[in-house]
Amino acid sequence: MTMTTKATSSSRSTPFQISHLVTYGLEITERDPNTREITSVRCKFCIFSGREEKLGHKRMRRQTTVLMTWKPPYRAEKYRNHHEAQHMAAWTAYKALTIVEQQVYFDDKMHYKNTLHHAFGPIQTPLIFKVDALIVESIIGNLFFHPDDHGGISQTNALKLFKPNIGNSYTVTLMNPLQFRLAVDQIAIGLSFRQVAAVLISLKHHTGLILFQFIKLINRSSSSWLC
Repeated sequence: MTMTTKATSSSRSTPFQISHLVTYGLEITERDPNTREITSVRCKFCIFSGREEKLGHKRMRRQTTVLMTWKPPYRAEKYRNHHEAQHMAAWTAYKALTIVEQQVYFDDKMHYKNTLHHAFGPIQTPLIFKVDALIVESIIGNLFFHPDDHGGISQTNALKLFKPNIGNSYTVTLMNPLQFRLAVDQIAIGLSFRQVAAVLISLKHHTGLILFQFIKLINRSSSSWLC
């Protein structure tokens, strides 16, 4: 037997490290019936979170929902590369947890294929906009609110969504691009801010979709002008 053959055989016989189940969010799918050694593992993020859509990347086809699995040889970099490419937001949040928190992270989660996100499409990464300070301070901060509400709680809370940058601009992060685009489309066809907020709140009530910051801004600015 050559040195290369020996090295290959050794790498393929390296047992799976049980600690990686928690560290990388994996589950065992197959064992050797005789030795009980682990012969296949799969990604729990694929099962419970789904694959994330890359910002600015337009897909020609629907993103795959195939669950990622690994067989020997097992290498930690393969798990990391997959998580960083397909589950960046979920993986980043998961890594920040303690081991105890990671151990129960997936316990109460619903399978992704049974969620509304699966029906609407892949999970999307947040949209981040850089906005000129004049737009935030003069148009959003002043024109969106009744003069009597300037400096009030509604205006103050709405403007908290915009984080000041070094220089003459602000950054706003929208955690749910799907709902943001729905709001923009409804405004484009002629609905008022108040009507858009009502429609999206109704959508949340009937579907369970989580509201996002844009609805809060619409609610606060529209209610400010109500008699």
